[in-house]
Amino acid sequence: MTGTGRLVRLIVLLVLISCPGCFLPDVQTHPPTIRIGGAEGWPALPSSYRMIVRVHLEVWGRVLDFLGYLAVSNDRWRAVGFSELGGRIFDLIHEDGRSEVLLSPPGLPRKALIDGAMREIEAAFAPRGKSASGEDEELPPAGRRTTEGPATMTLVSAAGKPVSEISILSARAVEGWLGPVPDRLAVKNRRWGYTMEVTLVRMDMRPVDETAFRRSEVRR
Repeated sequence: MTGTGRLVRLIVLLVLISCPGCFLPDVQTHPPTIRIGGAEGWPALPSSYRMIVRVHLEVWGRVLDFLGYLAVSNDRWRAVGFSELGGRIFDLIHEDGRSEVLLSPPGLPRKALIDGAMREIEAAFAPRGKSASGEDEELPPAGRRTTEGPATMTLVSAAGKPVSEISILSARAVEGWLGPVPDRLAVKNRRWGYTMEVTLVRMDMRPVDETAFRRSEVRR
C-alpha cells in the first residue's frame, strides 16, 4: 500500500472514532422508494383513530398470534403487539418521516419490520378520508371507494419487483364513519417470506392524544 493509501485509511479511521453519530442507527429515515398499486380501490380512513386487531403471523416456520393496537394521528402512527398475557412483543412507531422499531421478538430482523410490516401498515391504514362529522380532509381520488367488495393493494420496489400484497377479505361499517373499513386483511410479503391475517376487533373514532406516542407508555 502506498503512503497516500495509508494516510487515507488513517483519516477515515480518525473520523469514525471521533464521530459516533457517523455510525448508521437502526432507524431508516428514508427507506428505499416503493410504488403502491391498487390504492384507488382502498377504503377511506379518518385522520385520527384507534384500532384493536387480532393478528395471525407466519414467518420462517414460526407462528405468532397476538393482539395489536394501532393509534393513528395524521402522518404519525404507533403499532404495538401484545401477547395473550398482556406483555408487549412488538412496538413500532412512525413519526416525522422516521420508522423505528422500539421492540421486536428475538431473532426477527428489524429491517424486515421497517421495510416490510411498517410499509404495509402505512399503506393500509394511512388516513385518507372525511368523517361523518365533516372534520377530516376531502377525499382524494384514491379514497372515494364506497363499496364493500374485495380489493388488493400491491407494493412494488423501484426496480419493478413485487414486495408485498395486501388484500381486503371483508369490510364493515363503524360508528362515526361514512364508509366501510377493512374488517379482515391478508398480507403476503414476498421479499421477507411472511404472511399475516389481520382481523378488526374494535375501532375508536375519538381523537388520539399525545400519550399514544410517548416512548414510556402505551394505552389501549
